[in-house]
Amino acid sequence: MSASGYLAFARAHPRFLAFGFVMTFASSVGQTYFIGVFGPAVRADFALSHTAWSAIYMAGTLMSAALLPWTGRQIDRLALRSYTVLVCLGLVLAAAVMAAVPSAAWLVLAVFLLRQAGQGLASHVGTTAMARYFEADRGKAVALASLGFSVGEAVLPLRRSPAPRAAAAGPRQPRNPTRPGPRPCPGRPRSSGPWPWCRRGSPGPAPPGAAGRPPAPARRPRARRP
Repeated sequence: MSASGYLAFARAHPRFLAFGFVMTFASSVGQTYFIGVFGPAVRADFALSHTAWSAIYMAGTLMSAALLPWTGRQIDRLALRSYTVLVCLGLVLAAAVMAAVPSAAWLVLAVFLLRQAGQGLASHVGTTAMARYFEADRGKAVALASLGFSVGEAVLPLRRSPAPRAAAAGPRQPRNPTRPGPRPCPGRPRSSGPWPWCRRGSPGPAPPGAAGRPPAPARRPRARRP
């Protein structure tokens, strides 16, 4: 299928294809690539470890997956407009709960609502509506509507996630800013970091086994031949 065929199909059904695209794009709110961007900020605000945040995310996702077979089949019983309105209200509620969680225990409910309304139902509405209302060009309709997944993954979030509080405070300033700090030893790899004995006028550390040895005599410079 050439690109002109897709363009002609999109021009013939612009409104309904745009509806499917918007719904798949809106599902980004509950996708892992979107929620994961804000993971460091969530862990910093609630003092969670990686394991604790992963357990909360897993619990919310499993709860959403367990309920999805029942909530997903309601699209066969309700009108598409009514079902879409309910899904959009669920997205608004999920975002509001996530923004106002008072403790880490409420994060399970917030993740559950985001995964249910976003990753589950919003994408379900977009793809199911295309497959149901197009017969001859069903594959093209689903393909064009599914572009919302790729566009959402490419452009969202539109704003950078807030940095954790420890990182937002910036690097810790020295107590005496006028006094120069330690400088790295020459010949040391950068990964080892600056060494405390490498200051101006301070000798470096003694090599292993050199304790108690007399200092080596200084070498005399050789006279150059005329």
